[in-house]
Amino acid sequence: MLLPVYCLSQQPIVDSLQQLLQFHPAADTFKLHLLNELAFACQQTDPVRGLSYADEAITLAKKLDRRQDLATASSNKGSNYLAQGEDSLALAMYDQALQIHQADNNQRGIARTSFNMGIVHFNRSQYYQAQEYYGQALGIFHKLQDHQREALVKNSIGITWMCLSDYPKALENLLAALRLQESAGNKAAIANTQTNIGIVYKNLKNYSKALSLHQQALATYRETGNMQGMATSLGNIGTTYDEMSDHRHALEAYQQSLALYQKLGNKHGIASSLTNLGIVYNSLANHAAAWQQLSEARKLYQQLDDKNGTLVALHEMGKTISLAPAQVLAQYNIDPSGRYRYSKTLFNNSLQLAQAIGAADKQMTAWQSLYELHEQHHRYDSALYAYEQYIALRDSIFNKEKDQAILKQEMRFEFEKKEAILKAEQDKKDMLAQAAIQRQKMIHNITIAGILLLLAAAVYMFFLYKKKRDAIEKKKEADQRALVAETEMKLLRLQMNPHFLFNSLNSISHYLHNHDVAMADEYLSKFARVVRLVLEHSEYKMVTLAQDTEVLDLYLQLESLRLNHNFTYKIYIAPGIDPEETMIPPFLLLPLVENSIWHGIASLKKGGHIAVRIEQQQQMLLCTVEDNGIGFEAGGGTATNQQRSFGMKITSTRVDLINKTNNTAIGLRLVPVNRGARVDITLPLEMKL
Repeated sequence: MLLPVYCLSQQPIVDSLQQLLQFHPAADTFKLHLLNELAFACQQTDPVRGLSYADEAITLAKKLDRRQDLATASSNKGSNYLAQGEDSLALAMYDQALQIHQADNNQRGIARTSFNMGIVHFNRSQYYQAQEYYGQALGIFHKLQDHQREALVKNSIGITWMCLSDYPKALENLLAALRLQESAGNKAAIANTQTNIGIVYKNLKNYSKALSLHQQALATYRETGNMQGMATSLGNIGTTYDEMSDHRHALEAYQQSLALYQKLGNKHGIASSLTNLGIVYNSLANHAAAWQQLSEARKLYQQLDDKNGTLVALHEMGKTISLAPAQVLAQYNIDPSGRYRYSKTLFNNSLQLAQAIGAADKQMTAWQSLYELHEQHHRYDSALYAYEQYIALRDSIFNKEKDQAILKQEMRFEFEKKEAILKAEQDKKDMLAQAAIQRQKMIHNITIAGILLLLAAAVYMFFLYKKKRDAIEKKKEADQRALVAETEMKLLRLQMNPHFLFNSLNSISHYLHNHDVAMADEYLSKFARVVRLVLEHSEYKMVTLAQDTEVLDLYLQLESLRLNHNFTYKIYIAPGIDPEETMIPPFLLLPLVENSIWHGIASLKKGGHIAVRIEQQQQMLLCTVEDNGIGFEAGGGTATNQQRSFGMKITSTRVDLINKTNNTAIGLRLVPVNRGARVDITLPLEMKL
């Protein structure tokens, strides 16, 4: 049982994404991204639900005309089909995704989809076709320096060489993958590769080493909640116990593995577990149970077009017929007198499939069984021929040259590991030695320079020292002022947050009090988005114009809802300005818009309007906030006018701080209008690096 793919425990991620989806009913790109993330996360825990999310994402991506998101959704649908063992359906979805990636020249997408298509061909025992897809993916990931996925592909290449019975090449690729994964500290990936290396050692009859690796992997999968990995590890543990003739422990492991695969709906895993149960039942002389399990497994393998699984089931069914008592054979309408003919036919069919897919180890096993069958029935000529074929294949797989190659790979892995540790220690010593040399050289030069300067001009040294001391003091003062300015700027940013939070919570409470759950839900969704963006953007001195106007638009939507739509608004960005590339200080316009709402048009029963305009004037941006409210003069000395002035004072102070801190030239001015108020902010045009 092999494990070519891995993932971390996804259930906490699924729960979080589902909560976000419930609070975001709008059919927009954000919902599309949530659906794609859910489809991806479900493939290892609930592939049936994953298919549902993928279908919904495909429909929405087509509606929004989002090609790359459509490719992602198609690929996710393929992965969920793959988790259920539906290889043909998975391959069709991957092909759709690959066509989109190739048309858009998306190299990373091409590599990921090619890798997934390789897995499908691997499941069908089409090993050389799988290697072609893996090779394409590996070349792109290596070029992109994506070492995590490079390790993943090397892991799958190693598995494929294992199925072709080339254990030195298998171990070479698996150990290379393990080196990359250990460097990244990826526990799930390490467990996956340990599993596959354990299978190599099991095939080489090193059972203690194989069992240790499988048990380490199982512990990691249990810790991360990866049911797919747990099922695979239990199957491998059962196989190792079975080959150690510990059939009781093997049976327990296989039954646990089968239960997990049935829960996941993984047909490949179910068929593999049934085959393993049939093998161990034969070992326990329960041939009736063995025949039942193997017959079910054979049907599943043929449905899945899995030649490797089919030939194993056929071989074990041949063994069952050769071993079962006559009364057991009669239960399944098999004439005991034809035992030799039935067994030989099944062994030959298994051999032909093994030859078709190039599985040398399976051919060897089939010839061994044919040799034993012919000898048991005194067909000595046929037995001799089968024995010669068996020995030839055994010697080609297990020979001194290959043992040395495997030992060489193990020694190389350990050597490179130790060499990396020694190199790190030596680099540290070299850095310390170099620092000591530089320190001694600096001390020597300073000493000579000091003596010469003292001899040449003692007075000059005094003035030089004084000048240096003054410069240091000035730098300290400047640093202190910058620190104070930065601190004050953060405080100014926070002044609007309690005000806004209080108003928003009051609005939500109002809707709930009036039993308007739909409006409360809509308001809460937008409010959560604003809070999230504010928290994200507040860490940056500059954000894109698109990001800043998104917060502004959401804020205006919330206030419009709160005030029962008694005002309209428009955010206009001049055509020559690219919002995704233009940078501005975050939340510069938000206090002005808040002033316009609260102290300009809030008192109007209806007909209020706020206009926000962003225009370019040569190398400057002109940002204007204008409303048709009561204006600055109408309030006279009232509290409203004083509050509006206080809001302007906050913005003015912040502009001054930004100018001092960043050495910019941002301007702020009030512009007289016939009705309402208008504020202009001019700032240098800055583009995203």
